[in-house]
Amino acid sequence: MIGKDCVLAMPTYRNDKDYPVSWGAKLWAPGEEKPVPFFMPAALGLVKTSDDPAPAPQVLVSQDVDITGGVPVDIVIPSPVGDLYDLSVIAIAGVGAVSIMGGDPIPLDEHADYVGRIPWGRAPKLTLSSALGGTFRVLAEEVE
Repeated sequence: MIGKDCVLAMPTYRNDKDYPVSWGAKLWAPGEEKPVPFFMPAALGLVKTSDDPAPAPQVLVSQDVDITGGVPVDIVIPSPVGDLYDLSVIAIAGVGAVSIMGGDPIPLDEHADYVGRIPWGRAPKLTLSSALGGTFRVLAEEVE
């Protein structure tokens, strides 16, 4: 249990821009510095002034996706803290394919799945497809 006088160390960021920067419910005025309980995406342009403590990697996507035959489904991967995420896609039922940022389809079935480390800047989304329909499990996690 944490007492009311206990202060937890958290990553701290400063806004060196001449305009406000926001992420979710957090807002930094120009020159403002504040701690947050998670790392912020580098694309925001905030200056990290402290890393302590290093938050655990986050699950970016974890879902089973049902596909109706012939209708592809796009899955958008939220931005991880760094540029890399680990991706796993498996067929739970049916036969299909995953395409990463419009690349060649990678087959998915009871014998073939996809596991890889992906640079988010090159692949912030993937597309699942199945001619006859199926269910596919997608798991994307930040890389420590």
